[in-house]
Amino acid sequence: MIKAIKKFLNRNRNISIITIVALFFCIVCSILKCSKKINVPYWLYPWGELGYWISISIIAATIFYVFQTYIPTLMAENLNRPAMAITYRKLQLLLVRLDDLIIEPYKKIKNATEVDISFDDFFNASFLKSILTNFDLSQNSPCHYMQHPETCMSYKDYFISQWNEAKTYAKDALITPYAQTNPELSYQLEYLASENSINMVLTFLQKGQNIEYSCILGLNQLGDEVNTNNLENIKVLHQIAFSLYDNLKEDKRLKNIYQPLFYTPRN
Repeated sequence: MIKAIKKFLNRNRNISIITIVALFFCIVCSILKCSKKINVPYWLYPWGELGYWISISIIAATIFYVFQTYIPTLMAENLNRPAMAITYRKLQLLLVRLDDLIIEPYKKIKNATEVDISFDDFFNASFLKSILTNFDLSQNSPCHYMQHPETCMSYKDYFISQWNEAKTYAKDALITPYAQTNPELSYQLEYLASENSINMVLTFLQKGQNIEYSCILGLNQLGDEVNTNNLENIKVLHQIAFSLYDNLKEDKRLKNIYQPLFYTPRN
């Protein structure tokens, strides 16, 4: 019961605050009406009555909202979670490969085994530009070597391979039933697969053209009035994954679901 109340308060913060204030006002009015020791000025009575009945209306509206909208929405979400889980899995596989394009250069330059900074700090345009600029794509990828020790692959070829897989997962996620009902997710997936500059830059690299790797997110233009849609696209996809995970982890049927990279539990 307490968990359900906390969930309602978190998901309906404004409604909760207004309802709590209305409830408090009703309690105060009731105490003043019943008390023989407290003298309330006569001119306050009409305003008190008005505020009292407005507060009663707010409380009634909240009760109506809970039974007519909130509970049915929760029930629909519960029925929809298996479809949501399928989309989340596709999105997670997509982000793992997409993140490799920028995490691997970070690990190489910082000599790190994992990313040890926050989501907002990592997906900062200036920070990523400092990481990706002049990164040597001809070096052998240790990540590929760990998966296939019998072969060597340069970062360039490894990133192209990861991106091709990411595009496949983006297209797979786009046609899932849940994505079809989520306009924001559909737009971001479609943008990634068709408009993001990653595809153009990696295609040029695959053809052997000499191009700065920071162009992958348009970061080579930083300092001008640059379009940051490419970086924002990746950030929003992560934020959608965070939101889906928050929803799915509440379902006991999906308790073994993996949390996304950069995820931080909400308070």
